[in-house]
Amino acid sequence: MTNYNELIKIDETRDCKKCKGTAINQHHWHWNPVTQEGHHGPGPCDECGSTGKISKPDFNAIFETVTKGKKGETKRSFRSSKPKFVNEYRNMAEGRAYYVWRMVRFHGGADATMPVCASGCVLYDPYEKELDAFASHIAKAVFGTDMAAAYRWAGALGYNVNVPAGLPATAYSCGPVVDNNKPVAEQPELL
Repeated sequence: MTNYNELIKIDETRDCKKCKGTAINQHHWHWNPVTQEGHHGPGPCDECGSTGKISKPDFNAIFETVTKGKKGETKRSFRSSKPKFVNEYRNMAEGRAYYVWRMVRFHGGADATMPVCASGCVLYDPYEKELDAFASHIAKAVFGTDMAAAYRWAGALGYNVNVPAGLPATAYSCGPVVDNNKPVAEQPELL
């Protein structure tokens, strides 16, 4: 298996985008259980664990999560359905893996609806661009393209583009927007 952690050369840590490296969240929710009152104000940043820094993603672990393989074999295939997570919105490693899985489907054309739910998982992640590039890399390998959703949305945004032949049906303006593997939590994206 390819060692993506060795191939992708990036900073070991970066400043948290929520607290901007200060370890203090200026909009922390404070709750007083005695008075049953709450307010916003400065407090510890729970995104980075009050360190001000976020560690780089484990790309090998993400790849293992978004793909599956048979025991004893080295070949892996992309998961058609969402991996099982405990809580991808609270666990950074799970959120990163979910984001990559969803963006692979978006770029590759399996699901051309806007990945709003996945974007919420990496809202304050300083490595979002690298995670997106990693998803593009996997989409090219799995679907043969990382441009299907871009072609679909370019037309919707008023650009006049000629979509090349041979792309997934979701890349074309009159085609479907998603395959049959849309997670239940993402169903509102279809409305």
